[in-house]
Amino acid sequence: PVAPLFETLDDLNNANDVMTQLLNIDWYRGLIQGKQMVMIGYSDSAKDAGVMAASWAQYQAQDALIKTCEKAGIELTLFHGRGGSIGRGGAPAHAALLSQPPGSLKGGLRVTEQGEMIRFKYGLPEITVSSLSLYTG
Repeated sequence: PVAPLFETLDDLNNANDVMTQLLNIDWYRGLIQGKQMVMIGYSDSAKDAGVMAASWAQYQAQDALIKTCEKAGIELTLFHGRGGSIGRGGAPAHAALLSQPPGSLKGGLRVTEQGEMIRFKYGLPEITVSSLSLYTG
């Protein structure tokens, strides 16, 4: 799938305009067949603007993208490129999911786990089950 990445503060502030223009291209609409994945990056915006401003920009970008895709009849999947540390977007999974804009999980959820977190979250079967249950409720 085609998954544009919006990570810097400028990227996040322009995400909705970029996607609106992209979704107005007929051949692109044919290519995606009603489904669009968008990756939201975390570490660059936190470096650009600080964690609080970056978090707000991420929320606003996601909210606008959700509305734009709904209006266009496109199923949106948000792909979260969170890091392990808070500055890189890391947070307990359950808290991170609850902080998303309404409607953000309609098209499903996709996340990355950073290499430094794999062993910590999935190193033992019991911990793996516990870690995955945070995503599934």
